[in-house]
Amino acid sequence: MVKINKFYLFSVFFLILFTASATAVMFSPSSCSGSWKNCTKAFNNDGRNSYITVLNTSNKSSIWNNYDFSISNGSKINNVKLRADFLTNNVDGGVRIMVTKDGVSYGSSHIIKGSTLKKSYWIDITNDFSWQPSDLQDDKFKVVATCFSKTKSTCYLDYLPVNVSFTKFDFSLNLNQTFLNIEQGEKGKINIKVKMLNGLPVQLMLSKICPEELSCSLSPNSGIPDFNSILTITA
Repeated sequence: MVKINKFYLFSVFFLILFTASATAVMFSPSSCSGSWKNCTKAFNNDGRNSYITVLNTSNKSSIWNNYDFSISNGSKINNVKLRADFLTNNVDGGVRIMVTKDGVSYGSSHIIKGSTLKKSYWIDITNDFSWQPSDLQDDKFKVVATCFSKTKSTCYLDYLPVNVSFTKFDFSLNLNQTFLNIEQGEKGKINIKVKMLNGLPVQLMLSKICPEELSCSLSPNSGIPDFNSILTITA
């Protein structure tokens, strides 16, 4: 007779478990193009400004991208915020900030009014789109800043990072019994419930390590939580 207790059942499975936690990361762009002079100066918080001078008839823009986000699939995006360290040489000027998650279509316009004192403006872009981890990839996520003015003005932009808060995918396993007694040549079954705890639904693959004297199978061996699987053990 082979006895399999709860501890042994857990040793049968090899599962990749994710830790559920809210994580925040902030990255700066590494690429830019457009009308703003020295646009690379907005990569770092060092007091060196990218700038552009406009008239009331000539708004000018630049695009910043390649933020190098790497957030795993299945993570739930909680919020996305952009920081703009900005000032103008007079209060007639201002800047309009917009972002895209597909490299083509831009969301809401976020206006920062002119100020001769440099400030750090936090812009919440969470509701601009329904965000997925893949939307933050370098070829999709871009920020455009447009300087505008009622008169001749110069816009200065020192720093343009983006902060993303997200929750990683996490799940739990529950067994319907704590031990199993089976005789040689017979089968026993354990019901396993896989439940999602945090994040977004993703496909999970269950795998097993079975001792030589036993035969083990999982049905199904994959699924999107919540789902049930049956472990069949033959002695």
